[in-house]
Amino acid sequence: MKPVLIIGCSKGKLPGSHKAFELYTGHVYKLLSKNVPAPLESYDIFILSGRYGSSVPTK
Repeated sequence: MKPVLIIGCSKGKLPGSHKAFELYTGHVYKLLSKNVPAPLESYDIFILSGRYGSSVPTK
């Protein structure tokens, strides 16, 4: 069982369609991508979305 990481979405986004974790460009996403070799393999990551009002799984 992997640890669960719940993070908020960010205002900054890449253009086009991407997986949720790859879409956002905010500080937390940059920090995780830079410091955790495979964040999606290391954690079960859920993103809290203001638009959708719930957590969005990254898979």
